[in-house]
Amino acid sequence: MYHNNSILECNLRINEGLTMVYNKTSEVQKRIKQELRLNLVLFDSSAGTFSCSFYYNHENGAQARKLNRLNSAHFPSGFRNGRDVEYLYTDFTARQNADVTLTIDSDHTNPLFMKAYFSYKMLDYFREQYPKFIINKDFINNPEIWVEVSGDDQPDKPLKRFDVYGLNIQVGRYTKSAPELMISYRGTSDVAGKSLVYFQDDLNHITRVVNGAPEVKRYRDVIALGGHNLREYFPVINRELRERHNFDSSYRKVSNKYDQSSRKISHFYTEFIQNEAFRNHTGLNPLGFYKPAPQRVKRVDLKNFNMRFARGGYEKKASSGMLKYGPRQAPAVQDPRILLIVPEGKEHMIRAKLIRPFMEGTGTYYPGAPVLTNMPLRVMDEVITYRSASDPFPEVQEQLQQRELHGVNDIIAFYFSMIPKDAHVSMRRGFYRVKEELLRRGIQMQGFYVDKLERAAAENINWWHQNLCAALLAKMGGIPWTCGKDDADELIIGVGAFHPRWSPHRFVGSSFSFDSSGIFRGFGFHDHENTRLLAGSIKKAVRQYIHEKRGNLRRVFIHYYKDLGREQEEPIREAINSLQPGVPLYLVSINKSDRHDEVVLDKSYKNKMPLSGTYIPLQRNKYLLFNNDRYPDGEKTSSKFPFPLKLAIREIWSEEKREKYFNLPPEERARFQKVPEEVVHEIMEQMVRFSRMYWKSVNPQPLPVTVAYPAMVAEQVALFDRGEIPLMNQNHPFFL
Repeated sequence: MYHNNSILECNLRINEGLTMVYNKTSEVQKRIKQELRLNLVLFDSSAGTFSCSFYYNHENGAQARKLNRLNSAHFPSGFRNGRDVEYLYTDFTARQNADVTLTIDSDHTNPLFMKAYFSYKMLDYFREQYPKFIINKDFINNPEIWVEVSGDDQPDKPLKRFDVYGLNIQVGRYTKSAPELMISYRGTSDVAGKSLVYFQDDLNHITRVVNGAPEVKRYRDVIALGGHNLREYFPVINRELRERHNFDSSYRKVSNKYDQSSRKISHFYTEFIQNEAFRNHTGLNPLGFYKPAPQRVKRVDLKNFNMRFARGGYEKKASSGMLKYGPRQAPAVQDPRILLIVPEGKEHMIRAKLIRPFMEGTGTYYPGAPVLTNMPLRVMDEVITYRSASDPFPEVQEQLQQRELHGVNDIIAFYFSMIPKDAHVSMRRGFYRVKEELLRRGIQMQGFYVDKLERAAAENINWWHQNLCAALLAKMGGIPWTCGKDDADELIIGVGAFHPRWSPHRFVGSSFSFDSSGIFRGFGFHDHENTRLLAGSIKKAVRQYIHEKRGNLRRVFIHYYKDLGREQEEPIREAINSLQPGVPLYLVSINKSDRHDEVVLDKSYKNKMPLSGTYIPLQRNKYLLFNNDRYPDGEKTSSKFPFPLKLAIREIWSEEKREKYFNLPPEERARFQKVPEEVVHEIMEQMVRFSRMYWKSVNPQPLPVTVAYPAMVAEQVALFDRGEIPLMNQNHPFFL
């Protein structure tokens, strides 16, 4: 029996979804109605018991259809690896003359084998039923289905555009033992309408191609096999090909990506999964989308996260808080000044459109920079001008030397660049060489793009001023606002990274440290990824905190930009425990990608996004946190950052706690490994609080600054000539 349901209307109605708001002080749980669905299809399986043949190498099974390779982790239960076989090959059917044939009980065999079995059956279904769909495997070998878009969404003739859907078959991850299918929408990909024959001058820039199967292949793999016919392969359009051939991307702007994902996933499910052909081919009967149990859905109370300003003032919005109370702490500089660096002939336009309204104000809502920042700011009489649009550095450096301009973070240069923001890296280096030179002289810098300023209407420029004031305050050593807990005796350290395409190294910004009140405490930096160097920076931050707090350090939290292996975490554990043995140390891995396999939608809300602060446990120690601007008291929804943060949380144990774990009975170890619920809740609060500490703008961001700031540092320093940060700037967020 089939049901006309979708990701928004699931037939699995246990009861209405109620979100828990956890309050640690009163232990009261308020209930807010949400009807949440995860993009995970549940199935009944009719696979039962079946026979399956295997080959020890691919050549032995050449008479069979295309074979699937299984590594030892995916071998079925009951296979005795007496020959020490590394791989098995199969098409999941019974065949004569196979090396081995087994009877498989789908309910009691290795779940990873059943994952491979159902993935194969599903791909076979798409190949037979929809031969024009393109099949791809992602970087972890899960299938992708590329479906050609229709109508106005298709670009011009030279290209064909496809919607890309990720399929991830699982067995028993969210349910006890049932098959599950996660359907994710991953955007679009374009494929050239002409074959490789027409791209002979671009072969070094081609990364992926589509063959006649149709399947996506890596171009280098095709070349390695040899004997290929260039007329049978069509390039997948990447950035280099798009720029070299001036292909018109002609993407239609999407106002709400969350709503788009909902519609696309629902369409894919109802059109291609919820039908008799799918059931007959795969043996899977779709039951609809998974609804998280109400007790698993929790939410932090956003009322606890008002931002703090001067004179003890609190406000929900940074813009109104700065205006009403002033910044939390103004910089301790005697004579704060602004130095203008402008292209020749542009000074009058720059002063009229930006500098004058920025300094003098534009009305009640913006009284001017000196008033809003609580600093006696003034614009310096000296103006540095330059002629070269592509490389202004030599001219700027010469004038800085002639005028012997130096500062102690009491000067901020407003540098108006003629280098486009999206220019090639060789040109952008000119922009950052100027910034590096200024920092070496103790001068902070705020960059602007002349073209953007010239094109912008005056009413739009007015929106820039408060953002500029926040960044200027922070760069000169002030604190625009905080959003934290005072006197919690906790240290939060963030680690982020940027991997430049032009460099083989991953530049890592490390040990960005904050105390629990949200006060920025400085950072360290390394030009390559080395966990022991990171541990050294982290140790330095902990030592400084302990010294200042006279030994009071209750807990340490490390926000890391990726999952960290056990071997990588060891130097960090050793560094912290050498200073304060036994202090609880929690590692929070933060996935900052805007493409998520997991999408949770609120059926009861028109724009689909769950309430900000809602978090849901996934399998193992992973969570989804929704950090947006949908609040209980209003309907405002932003399309800028609707997707959730994906977090993995675990404790890095001390030696004492490790020993205690290994002395426990096996049945008690799983409970011991679990991070306490109240700690998880506090970490979710950290994510929300530190996303509101983004001093580059008065608007909150989805990503906490503990990982956003290090990535920003690394991206900029990667373009510095010396690849290092001048020492005097390591307690100032120059990168904003």
